[in-house]
Amino acid sequence: MPAYVFNLGIKGDDSSFVLMVSKNPGELAKYIGNAGQAPDDPVSDLRRITYMMVPGKGLARQEETNVTYADVSTITAPPTVDGEPTIIASAVQSMKVQYYGSTSSTGSPDWQDTWDGTTIDTTTSFPIGPPAAIAITLTIQMPSSSKNEEGRKVTIRHVVAIQAANRWVTASSGQGTGQ
Repeated sequence: MPAYVFNLGIKGDDSSFVLMVSKNPGELAKYIGNAGQAPDDPVSDLRRITYMMVPGKGLARQEETNVTYADVSTITAPPTVDGEPTIIASAVQSMKVQYYGSTSSTGSPDWQDTWDGTTIDTTTSFPIGPPAAIAITLTIQMPSSSKNEEGRKVTIRHVVAIQAANRWVTASSGQGTGQ
C-alpha cells in the first residue's frame, strides 16, 4: 500500500465518530501578505473532527488541527486529546450512528454499528475507506411551554451520503462499484 493513501476518512462506533478531512488551514490567513512571517506552530491541512456525546452536557464536536499521516493509523473514537470538546447542541440527549457499506469489495453492503476505514480489504489490499452513507439518529429534548411540565422528546434520523466512499451501491441494480 502506498504511503500517500489518505481516503480512510471515518472511524466510529454507535455513539461517536471521527472524520479525517483535508481543508484549507484558516490559521494561515493572517500571514497572507505578511512576507517573512510564519506561524509559530506547525499548521496542517489535515483535520481530525470528532462528534460525540458528553454525558450531562449534550452533543459535542472536537477538531484537531495538527494532524499528520502518522495520526491516521491511530484514529480513536472518541480521541484522546488535550482540551475539552465544544458542546454544539445541549438539547441532544442521545446519538446513535450507523454506517452503510461492506468491509470487503465482494461483500454485500448493510447497516453496521461500527466502521473503521483503515481496515484492509483482503481482496484488494487497500483500506476500505469511508462507508457509502452514515445514518445519525438524535434524540432531542424540546423546551417546555410551561415551567410545570417537561418538553417532549423528538427523534430525528438523518442519512448522509459519503461521496468519497471507495464503493457505493446503485439504487437500480443493487450492484456496487469499487476502487
